[in-house]
Amino acid sequence: MPLNVETSENSTKEFLKTHYYKCNYAKLKKAVFDVLDELGFDLTNEDDEYYEHLFQRHDVNLTLKFNEFNQRETCIDFFIDAYYFLFPKSKVEKLMTIIYAKVNKLVEFKGLGLHPEVK
Repeated sequence: MPLNVETSENSTKEFLKTHYYKCNYAKLKKAVFDVLDELGFDLTNEDDEYYEHLFQRHDVNLTLKFNEFNQRETCIDFFIDAYYFLFPKSKVEKLMTIIYAKVNKLVEFKGLGLHPEVK
């Protein structure tokens, strides 16, 4: 059974809200890539034109979508794709919490869901 979860501006759960950082795309991208590498993810597709990147690990696939509003505000959204029996929903919150905690140590966190009108 597939498990699909994504972050968004209007999510009711904090760990699934779009996270904003006080930095540019390149700095946030490097921080996130470093964290995912540390967590055992392999980069499978990198697209700097559309700011979309795909990562894979044995139990889960991640699609990252960055949105740079200006040089001091960039956000990131995740789309998580996995098989439920390998990666139950309970692990989603744990994974996202770990990723965000590590990224927050590398770049300055600005806030959650700051532009609800953005899709």
